[in-house]
Parts: sequence; structure tokens; C-alpha cells
Amino acid sequence: MTMSMGGSSVLKMLLIVLLLVVILYGFNRYIYEPNQVQIRTKQQELSRLSSSLLHIRKTVEDLPRVKAELENLQREWQDLEKLIPPTENVTDVIHFVSQAERQSGVFIISIEPQPTQGKDLYTENPYRLQIEGSYHNFARFLTALSELQRIVNVSEMNLSMNPETLSDDDIISITCLLTSYTALRKAG
Repeated sequence: MTMSMGGSSVLKMLLIVLLLVVILYGFNRYIYEPNQVQIRTKQQELSRLSSSLLHIRKTVEDLPRVKAELENLQREWQDLEKLIPPTENVTDVIHFVSQAERQSGVFIISIEPQPTQGKDLYTENPYRLQIEGSYHNFARFLTALSELQRIVNVSEMNLSMNPETLSDDDIISITCLLTSYTALRKAG
């Protein structure tokens, strides 16, 4: 009977061990492993969010520099718009040509607007000019135009004078094409 009791206690021990193995297996399979997967997923999400937060903090710290850079770029843009304005104002063109005329001592006989020519990024606004003055005064006129706060181009110059006189102060007649530019606004 001791054997049967001994066998029965071994059997009980085996059942207890088997029960513990089943419990441990079930715990590992249905509780521990899913929690480990969830923990790894949460750690990856935490790492991604931490990286994103670090990037946002750096951006926020850099904000004053970016604002200053934006203000500087806006000032530069305003300066550039003076060189190539968004619209053509014929009155302004006549004003700056008249200003160059007064500074140089030439006489503008006529200013005739010509058809505009659209390009990719700008529009050319040509004006046919007829000018009278000395050769040196015409050079001063061109210099005055080059000092304007606006981009202009002088081309197709035709100079004529009385061939019998050769003095530097003789009046010459000049026809030329003065072109101002306006910026095209792209639909955005």
C-alpha cells in the first residue's frame, strides 16, 4: 500500500507539475507575450513621438531667427519691386525720364509708348524717345537713367547731327527705345 500511496503521491506531483506547466504556458502565451508586443509597439510610438517633439522644440527655438529672416526677405522683396514693379505706371515713367532730363540738360522732344511684350517672368514696356542735346549731355542723361531705382534699358540709339559743325557743344538729335520692365504675377 505504501507503493500505491507513493505512486499516488508521485502522480499528484506529476499532475501538479503538469498543471503548473499548463498555467505557465497559458500565462506566457495569453498574457506575457501580448503585453510584450504591446510594450514594444508603445516604445516605438514613444520613440517616434519623442523625435517629433525634439524636432518641434528645435523649430520653436529657431522661430525668432526664421521670423527675422522672413522680415529681411520681405524688405528685399520690396526693394526688388522698386526695380521691377508689378504694374506699369506711364506717369511714373514720364516722371523719371523728366527727372533724368533735368539732371542732364537734354530736351525730350517726344515720348511715345510702344506695344508691350510679355516674356516668361516679366513684361517689357517700350517707349520711343526723341531727345536733343549735346553728346556729353546725352551721356549724362544715360547716366541719370542708370541711377534710377528702377531697371530700364536704352537700345536702338540713332544719333544725328549737322555734319558741318564738329564742336562738342553742338546739338545732336537722338532717337532711342527706352524699355522699362514689370514683373509678371503667376497665379498660385
